[in-house]
Amino acid sequence: MNFCSVAAVWLSVHASALSPHPRISSRPRSLRVASLRALVTDLDEDTRRLNEASHRDSLAASEGSFFHLEKPAGSSRTPIDLEKPAGSGSRTPIEFDCYSFPGDGYRGTDANPPTPFGPDQMARVSRTALLTAAECASMVDEAESNGAWSGGGRSAHYAARAGSSFSITDLPGALRLLNERLLPALLPAIDDAFPAAFDAGASSLRLQEARLVKYNASAGQTELGMHRDGPVVTATVALNAPSDYGGGGTLVEPLGIFGREGGRGSAHEAADPAAAFRVERGRAVLHPGNVRHGGAEIHSGVRYILVCFIFDADAVDHDRLCLLRANALLARALKASKGSTYARELLAAAAAEFGNSLLCGNADKAESAHVGLGQALLEIGEARAAADALEAAVEAAPCNAHALSTLAAARAALGDRRGACDAARGACDADPRSPTARNNLGLLMLAAADDASSADAQAEAMGVFADGLALDPDDPELLLNTGVCVAELGDVSAAAQLFAAALEVRPSCARAKQNLAACLEALGQTQT
Repeated sequence: MNFCSVAAVWLSVHASALSPHPRISSRPRSLRVASLRALVTDLDEDTRRLNEASHRDSLAASEGSFFHLEKPAGSSRTPIDLEKPAGSGSRTPIEFDCYSFPGDGYRGTDANPPTPFGPDQMARVSRTALLTAAECASMVDEAESNGAWSGGGRSAHYAARAGSSFSITDLPGALRLLNERLLPALLPAIDDAFPAAFDAGASSLRLQEARLVKYNASAGQTELGMHRDGPVVTATVALNAPSDYGGGGTLVEPLGIFGREGGRGSAHEAADPAAAFRVERGRAVLHPGNVRHGGAEIHSGVRYILVCFIFDADAVDHDRLCLLRANALLARALKASKGSTYARELLAAAAAEFGNSLLCGNADKAESAHVGLGQALLEIGEARAAADALEAAVEAAPCNAHALSTLAAARAALGDRRGACDAARGACDADPRSPTARNNLGLLMLAAADDASSADAQAEAMGVFADGLALDPDDPELLLNTGVCVAELGDVSAAAQLFAAALEVRPSCARAKQNLAACLEALGQTQT
C-alpha cells in the first residue's frame, strides 16, 4: 500500500499568516528622528508620500474618536501639572514598578532597547489603578450584555488560542469611560513612564485602537503567543481581579527568560509563564509595542483586559507602514493559485515592500521584515536568498518559532535536511505548545532519514506526531501523518481509524480519503 502524507504542503500550513514582528535597536534614543530622516531619504518619493498619507489618515481617525492632549501654542512639550486637572479629569502622580532590558550579555531577543526607549525602559507596571473597580466592571458588563465577541482562535500563527474581543468603538459606555477617565490619565502616565522618548511629550501620543479582550479557559481561548505590536507603546489594563482566573498575565519575553537557570545559553528557550505580570484590576502594564510579548495561558476562569495601542503623532513610522503593506501583499499571494503569474507578481511586490521596510531601519528593531522577505523569496523559488534572510531573522530573534519553521523549509528546499531538522526542533523549543511545529518536525525527520520507510524512522517521527496530537487531538495533518506512520509499521486497522478521524475534522481532505480507502481495501472492508 502507498500512503500520502502532507509533506508537500506543510509550509503553507505553518507559515501562511504573518503579522508585524519588530526587534531591537542599540542606537541611542537621541538619534531617533535624525536616523529616521536619513533612512527615509533613500525611499522613493511615491512610497514616502504613501506612508505620510497613511499616517495622516491614522491621525485623523484617532483624533476623531479618542481623547488626546493638545500642545500649547509656542511649546514643544505638554506641561503636566500633577497637582492640577489634566484633560477632563484630575490627575494624581502614577508610580510604577520598573523593569530594564537585559543588555548585551543576554543571548535572546530584545537584549537592548528599540528606539526611542532607554535601557531601563523595558516595562512599567502601575502601582495604583487608572480605573476604579466599578468602571472596570461596567466595561465588562457592557461587553457581556452585547454578547457579540469576535476573533477567538484567529488565523495568525501565534493566535490560535487567543481570546475573543470587542473594539472599544462598538461599546458606547466603555468608549465614554476611555475618553473621559482612562486616556486623560494614561497618556501623561506613558510620558512619565518613558521620559524623553517622545519629543512633544504626552501631547504627541495618540490612541490607534483599543480592544476589550476576554480569555476563557472553558472555551479554549486561553493565551496569545509571543508577537510584536506595531504602534510604539502597548498599554494593557486589567479589568478583573487575578483571583478570577488561574495563570494568565502579560508576559514580556526577555523577562520570562533572562535570569532563569540556563536563560543566557539556550538559544530557543521559551519564556516562563510564571514571569507574567498578573496585576490587580484597574492597573496597567506598559511596554514598547515592538518588544516580544504575549498573554500567558490561563488554566481556569475568565480574564478580561483592555489593550490600548499608542502611536506618536509626530513621527511617520515608515518601516512599519511598509511592513504592513508587505504582509498584506504576501497574505494575498499565499491565497492565490500557487505558481500563477498573479501570485508571482504579488510576491515580487511584497519582497520590494519588505526591502523598503529594511531600508527604513526595520532590521535595527525587528526580525519581521527578514521573516517576510524570506518567505516571499522561498515562495518565488529563491531558496538560497530566502535562507539568508531567515538566518538573519533567527539571529535577531532566536525564540521566533515562525522564523525557525520557515528557515527549516528553506533549508529543506536547499537539500540541507539535517539543518532543516535543527531549525524545526528550535521551533518546537521556542513554541512548546505548537502542534504544527511538531507536524513539521516529524515530516522533516522522515525526509532526513536515510531510509524514511524504515521502522526506526517511522517510529521516531510517530513519536513527534503523537506529541503534537497531545496538544491538539483534532489536528487533521497530525492525524493523517500519524496514520501514515502507523500503517507503514503494520497496524492498518489503527491507521484507518486515524484517517477516518482526519476526515471528520476535514471532510474534503483527498489524502485522508485515499489512505482510508487503501486501509479498508487491505482489511477487506468498503468505505461508506
